[in-house]
Amino acid sequence: MLGHAAEEREGALLRRLKGVTRGSRPGRFGFVVGEERAKQRAMAIVARVSYGAALVGEVRALAEAGVDGIEIAVRSPAMRTGSGALRDAVASTMREAIAAVTIPCGVFIAAGTDNWSAVLDVEGLDWVHVPPEAPARLLAAKEITRLVSLVPDMPPGRLAGLPGLKADVLVVDDPTQHGPFTAETLLVLCAIEAATQKPVLVGNSLGLEPDDVKVLHDHGVDGVLVTGGVDVVRAFMEAADKLSAL
Repeated sequence: MLGHAAEEREGALLRRLKGVTRGSRPGRFGFVVGEERAKQRAMAIVARVSYGAALVGEVRALAEAGVDGIEIAVRSPAMRTGSGALRDAVASTMREAIAAVTIPCGVFIAAGTDNWSAVLDVEGLDWVHVPPEAPARLLAAKEITRLVSLVPDMPPGRLAGLPGLKADVLVVDDPTQHGPFTAETLLVLCAIEAATQKPVLVGNSLGLEPDDVKVLHDHGVDGVLVTGGVDVVRAFMEAADKLSAL
């Protein structure tokens, strides 16, 4: 893992999110000095790729495309209890993929994944991302940036507790939603931002199209977590790059 200062745990992804321009709140965060990509792109574009045999090649392709970060989703049955050799193989492949690129990489630990500690031990991880159903003790992880997923239709009253959640970045996502991206969902994003004052990423599974990037930026969203391969990621990057030229 990256050696973050104990009091801040600010890895490269979190510094990048703090370096984006905040459409409706200009000046809240400044650009990160020396990060050329942050100066060129008004919103961070993070690509998610599922662990598999082609992981190293997929990570390289995404890095070459110019993404700001790559998240490896671990849902493999290889992480189940009793599969020590397979767990070692998963960790080895992840290490190889992360070492092959120079941009920050993190891991998404899907609900139901056993032996997640083996994943967190992979050298070079910049962040860990967990769903609400994940074991709460994952939020005690040290020396690594912590991301937590939220769904737009949170139960009433849940919003009030978000400021106390020990997460560094909040990700609003819902793989079961099938678009379109609505004004009601945008209102939820604004409420989460106002309540927490933390960086927010939005998953494209909320029905996002590249054209929605501008309205997200105008409402203070910090970045988009994109699933769908290099071509889909490129479309979102192009939309984000256009914002910088406005």
